[in-house]
Amino acid sequence: MVVVGDVQSCGNALTQAVEQLGTPDTKWVFVGDLFDRGPDAGKVWKLLQSLDNAVVTGNHEKALLNALKGRGTKSATAVTMRQLLGAGATPSQLEDWYRSTVPFYDFRTSGREFFVSHGGVTPQVIRQIRREGRCDLPDDFFIFGVGTRANTYRRRYEFRNFAEMASDTVTQLHGHRNEGRDNHVNPGVIDLESGVEKDGWLSVYAIDGASGEGQIHKFFERH
Repeated sequence: MVVVGDVQSCGNALTQAVEQLGTPDTKWVFVGDLFDRGPDAGKVWKLLQSLDNAVVTGNHEKALLNALKGRGTKSATAVTMRQLLGAGATPSQLEDWYRSTVPFYDFRTSGREFFVSHGGVTPQVIRQIRREGRCDLPDDFFIFGVGTRANTYRRRYEFRNFAEMASDTVTQLHGHRNEGRDNHVNPGVIDLESGVEKDGWLSVYAIDGASGEGQIHKFFERH
């Protein structure tokens, strides 16, 4: 299992990750924000078609859907749309792909528990979902994650890594926010947003199937 941070259209960095960490049996889980801001959305799209993957919905996935539906297009998403269509994707394919994304990805391997969302949530939310076996929370809850009321209810970016997200029973992986570029921000919380499109790197967490142990790998878009 490999969990990939915010790709942001950085196809070179993702290509390196696939070449170094991929095997025919690898499951790729993306924390969302696959597109916008970076140089090559088309390259990212083509790679996705070749991978066994699950994509968690991020705010940039929602921006893509809004563009497809004619509900307003951000400048970065307009560039993404041109690149995706240029790579051979059709509007109907892109909309179907969006519908295949999920608000969170909950899994266990080798006795260890993991939970992936875009914005990051509290352990109480994870326990509630597991206890009830369902989730009535809106997608935006997982997209924007834990935040102050002033930011969350206005759908503004929340950069803080809140201590309330920490857990000693489940490893939570998310993107979207990061006060710096550290990956291990709280006990049991791994932040995979590392600003790859801003001269940072693509953070990728590879989990060993036999032991359940994970390791952070870093891949750069520009050499």
